[in-house]
Amino acid sequence: MKTKSEQIKEAINSEDWKTVFSIANKFFTGLSKEEKRAIDIAHESYCGKIAFYKSIGVDTESEILKAKQILTDKFKK
Repeated sequence: MKTKSEQIKEAINSEDWKTVFSIANKFFTGLSKEEKRAIDIAHESYCGKIAFYKSIGVDTESEILKAKQILTDKFKK
């Protein structure tokens, strides 16, 4: 069985961001509160809640890019 880290790395390599955010959303180790928030927003945006976040003034595109960068930096070493 693959570890969560291995699953995230594979999904990043295949650019399957929905899977990456889904796994990382439950994977709290080593993430700051800000990093966790960006990943939560990215995950929920990919799950169809993008309109909600935009309605409360969150720049979802920026948060998604931030989450991608956070996870790429942490798991592509």
